[in-house]
Amino acid sequence: MRVSIVFILAAFFGFIYGQVGSIEGIVKDIKTDEPLIGANIIIIGTYQGAAVDQSGRFVISNVSPGTHNIEASMIGYTTVAREVTVADGQSITLIFLLEETAIAQPGIIISAEKLIEKTAVSAQAISGVNLRKSHGVIEDPMHSLTAMPGIAIGEEFATWLCVRGGAPNENLWLLDWVPVYWPYHFGGMKSVFNSEMIENLELYTGGFPPKFGDKLSSIINITSREGTKDSFKGKANLSLINALGVIEGPLTDKCSYICSARRSYYDLVISTEKGFTLPSFYDIQTRVGYNPEPDHKLYFSGLVSGERVKVEFEDPETGQPSRLEDYYLVTSSSAEWKWLINSNLYSMVVLTFQSVIIQFESNQWWIDTKVWEPGIREDLTWQFDNGHTMKTGFEFRRPIVDWASFIPLNPTSQTVWTDTTLQGARREIKGNLWLGSFYVQDGWDISKRFTSTFGLRYDNNSMTKKGAVSPRISMRYEFDVATALRSAFGYYYQKNELEEMIENKELEAKLAKHYIVGLERAFTHEIRSWIEVYYKDYSRLLIVDTMGHYTNGGFGYGRGIEFFIEKKGNPVSGWLSYALSWAERREYSDEELGWFDYDQRHMLSCELDFEFGKTWSLDLHWRYSSGRPYTPVVQGVQDTLGNWMPIEGEKNSERYPTYHRLDMTLNKEFSLWGTKPNVYIKLLNAYYRKNTQGYSYGYEEDGTPIPEPYYGIPIIPAIGFSLEF
Repeated sequence: MRVSIVFILAAFFGFIYGQVGSIEGIVKDIKTDEPLIGANIIIIGTYQGAAVDQSGRFVISNVSPGTHNIEASMIGYTTVAREVTVADGQSITLIFLLEETAIAQPGIIISAEKLIEKTAVSAQAISGVNLRKSHGVIEDPMHSLTAMPGIAIGEEFATWLCVRGGAPNENLWLLDWVPVYWPYHFGGMKSVFNSEMIENLELYTGGFPPKFGDKLSSIINITSREGTKDSFKGKANLSLINALGVIEGPLTDKCSYICSARRSYYDLVISTEKGFTLPSFYDIQTRVGYNPEPDHKLYFSGLVSGERVKVEFEDPETGQPSRLEDYYLVTSSSAEWKWLINSNLYSMVVLTFQSVIIQFESNQWWIDTKVWEPGIREDLTWQFDNGHTMKTGFEFRRPIVDWASFIPLNPTSQTVWTDTTLQGARREIKGNLWLGSFYVQDGWDISKRFTSTFGLRYDNNSMTKKGAVSPRISMRYEFDVATALRSAFGYYYQKNELEEMIENKELEAKLAKHYIVGLERAFTHEIRSWIEVYYKDYSRLLIVDTMGHYTNGGFGYGRGIEFFIEKKGNPVSGWLSYALSWAERREYSDEELGWFDYDQRHMLSCELDFEFGKTWSLDLHWRYSSGRPYTPVVQGVQDTLGNWMPIEGEKNSERYPTYHRLDMTLNKEFSLWGTKPNVYIKLLNAYYRKNTQGYSYGYEEDGTPIPEPYYGIPIIPAIGFSLEF
């Protein structure tokens, strides 16, 4: 392990000579000389590109030698193209100066559509290009997020995120402004999001602005990309988990489309016994963009996602399920209308719809649910002088619910769903609900160096009819062009789960107060870093008694310090992050405050991309974390049939061993008859670390437990192939 750590840290700050080149630079307004944050830079005729970051800069890595046409564009500005020639190993620097179009005025549009607010804390904007470079062997964009500071994962392959001591259900997932309630396949092994379809991803791990709400911990806001407007293109890919296809192109000179489909294939190529079905999933996603006028943009997006699992276990251990059956079908769609009303007023209206069908059964636990949910969202941005930008908006959703279930009293714990000995509760509801919210915020440039954003948010629902008002404020002070101090405070509410509100309609929404302060520093245009200290004060968490009655008697906290450093450019790019954190709670059946299920003291992650030769690259992903807490078995007793029954000790009083793993990917690009084949070889758990995932127990004659660890994945080689045309 020590050798691995030294190797990774040394490589991160080292220099490796490469023959591919890079294109970097800045994009500014030609009149004001202000950086145009969020502007898009693409290499025409390829999938390569970048978005301008908060410093006004961009970097496109792994550019093959030769002559390329580089295009810079942003809504409200004329598009500018430059022709450049990149030599072996050369880094080209470009400066794009964009001019406002005659009709559209850019200032208000930049303020309305920029990915991250200027005063934001705990925020990252990640382009789809970067997500595709580090999405791992299962080709999941959420894999990249696990390397960010403060994000813990519960299991070896899990993509559900535990942010700053929060639970997985405390994260808001948005796809083209539609909330995605269950964004996972196979219980969290893979997300429903397709890397090939993503334009940008916003990640807030705390202190998020008032336009986002009803969650305690984090926001993951995903925007799908538009199809190409110049010519028809496509891509096919075969990987370890699934096969995928993408097609895109223009429909007219004002309209483009992109469509993707992917499916797992093991159930198609491997025969199974009767009564056993290999897990399978599929996703179909599309997006159509239409520009009828220069000051209007329309987008139509849709996702259909499904999954099926049927497993029977022979001779399961006491308390473990003998069968598992799962089926779900999720649809998500949105229609967006973006309208520049005048030079100071910008509107976005989104009509949303989603449906969910879930049928789950694991011994006595079962869920049979159907939900249909239409909704509407409006966001209005008003720039009424040079120092103030006002944003306001509302959202209404109307779930139509047909819900029946028998589930554990503490459904958020990851272990209870496999424990058949625990007490559960039957819930049933049929009817309509209203979910409504409204927000307003003011961004104020107090001086050239000092900026603040203050806002309020209001949420309510027709089940409990209890409103929640959330004040939020964030501030930023720039010492110089490279160094800034940032801070945030806010109230963050989350309504309780449906079955909990059914049992007690007097429940208050859960509350987390965020306190955050941080310092950021850009050392060069390629290297930036930040450090943050945070505290989350949880209250109104749920307590449940033995009769299944819920009350707001729970509380807890999450606190920690995080460090992040990133390097862009060639031949080495990547990031290094570290988090030190603590999380304790009293909720559900807990009798006192104790370590939370997702508490992890130390987390260290490293993502590296080495580019060498003209068409070769090597990607490394290494993660280290201290052990999660677990509840040990301290004694076994036999029932009348001679089966051993476990007696548990104090909750979360023991910890698993430390976890660390290195994944490696070697990529080789080709050029063949006008197409771009790509072959990649992946190696999971490269140095074969045995990471303990849990324990099964045997017993001596006197009932003394004998723990037997079971481990995560061994060393696994994999090969994949993709073709762009």
